Amino acid sequence: MRKKERTVDEWGSELEEAMDYRVNYGLCDLWPELESIFQNVHPSAATAGPNIVLSTGDAMLSSLNVPNPAIDIIARSVDAVSKVNVLRSLDNSLLRALRVREEFEQASLHAYLWGRGFLKVGYDSEFGYNPGLDPMRGLGGFTFSMFDKRGQRIEFGKAKPGMPWVKCVLPHDILVPKGTGRDLSSAEWVAHRVVRNVMDVRADKKYSNTMNLKGNMSSEDMLAFYEKPTSGWKWEQLISRPALSSEEQFVELWEIHDQRTGKIYVVASGHKSFLRNEVDLMQVHGLPFVSFSFTPSTRSFWGPSDAFYLLWAQNELADIHIQSSKHRRISIMKFLVEKGLLTQENKNDLMSSEIGPYIEVNSGGRDLRNAVATFQPQQSSQTYQEAEVTRRNAREVVGYSRNQIGEYEQTGRRTATEAGIVSQASSLRMDRRQAVIGSSYERLFEIINSLIVSYWKTPRIQQTLNKDGQEQYVQFVGSDLRGEFDYSVHFTVEKRLDPQTRAQRAMSIYSAFAQDPSVDPARLRQFLISEMDDPAVSNIFPPELRGAANANVQPQVPPMQAG
Repeated sequence: MRKKERTVDEWGSELEEAMDYRVNYGLCDLWPELESIFQNVHPSAATAGPNIVLSTGDAMLSSLNVPNPAIDIIARSVDAVSKVNVLRSLDNSLLRALRVREEFEQASLHAYLWGRGFLKVGYDSEFGYNPGLDPMRGLGGFTFSMFDKRGQRIEFGKAKPGMPWVKCVLPHDILVPKGTGRDLSSAEWVAHRVVRNVMDVRADKKYSNTMNLKGNMSSEDMLAFYEKPTSGWKWEQLISRPALSSEEQFVELWEIHDQRTGKIYVVASGHKSFLRNEVDLMQVHGLPFVSFSFTPSTRSFWGPSDAFYLLWAQNELADIHIQSSKHRRISIMKFLVEKGLLTQENKNDLMSSEIGPYIEVNSGGRDLRNAVATFQPQQSSQTYQEAEVTRRNAREVVGYSRNQIGEYEQTGRRTATEAGIVSQASSLRMDRRQAVIGSSYERLFEIINSLIVSYWKTPRIQQTLNKDGQEQYVQFVGSDLRGEFDYSVHFTVEKRLDPQTRAQRAMSIYSAFAQDPSVDPARLRQFLISEMDDPAVSNIFPPELRGAANANVQPQVPPMQAG
């Protein structure tokens, strides 16, 4: 049993071992190749063959990342029932405000290419929340640590004072201990690699022991790390380096979130002191990371990706395309002509594009039929058949039929029953992947809500519906939302209505409800005016008949009752 915390050098050894674990099981040597093929900049793209890594991935990710996710919440205890509506409305507002869908879309691409997608959850500052920097002495729930003493920014992410944030991070920058199982919750710790300007680190009040901190990376070093993730990273490699040049103005930091001690440690490569060694305030609901993978894994956290399984098919198609191109060029019509029979002028006339030209030659009494031989083009369909078989096998990797990939089926007619069976089988495989996305959404908002409950100290206002279905504004603090809840996410592909469609819909509803005596005329007119969003329409009604549409009334904000 470990009786004391690890030292800086012991953490360095742990990071080295974790790096080897990721390299060996994550097939990191293929990560740059898979990325370049997906971006169509790989040398094999010079053959101009089909890029199935890109097309298949785009089709799969388009079906998984729907445009309009929504969070639903169910209370698991009696005292949580009164809080469900506020929390549901708040989470769906944060879903849009934090651009969670866009971050999931990027993380899904990482999972498709490299086997793992990661989302990091934080609060207030991109590099850690420190209540000691709260201007209200811990009662405000926010800081301005993203600015230095002169008011200049030292953080350039999406974090805002007193707000949670969600960010997709590259799997290249994540390490877990050797032997971590399939689920991130089983990891003893998670390390996130961060590269910052050394002057920003020194100006950040959240760090300590920065007096002797020196830059150890240039911009070229940063790019090289992602281009060669198997370059043999070593903790001590930067200590014995010669004098640093002026170009090395960045420092490589490792944020280590340790579940065993509940602390966060920040170490810099080659630096002998902790930059942070304190309680991890982000571990209010486990590790502040969400990770998912689309490929089934037996026991290892890292593993091959969908793009990895498509790599062999991509190479095979490139080879088939090269052979087909060479065969097509060889099979072009050619002539064998007896030497000395045709002059250069005759040869030019032979290649003329004019219809029915005649060529005068001096045959010397020889039979021209024997003096000129023609090679007829003979293209084989074998390469086309091989390409179709290869593409069909590639589609089976992700569970798509030819129709679902966006192409017409060309092998004959199919009955409705056969089409239904194929669609159902494919949907089952897609549903498994979408279930992975759904459970990741649920895990993400469990963490976000835990941060809100813990650190929202100042009153907030949220619009929601009361038990009668009417709009109300509820005032609350984070602790008012404490409770036990079940989360679920719903996906829909319905798009938001454009202004013209909304106006037509509003006119239809207005015409239908205007004859109902139980409808409030003022509210109906208010609905029409707000949906039309046109001053010309609002001016049709006299001010005294517009109801609450233009009323200058402050909404009542009843305090939310806890329990």
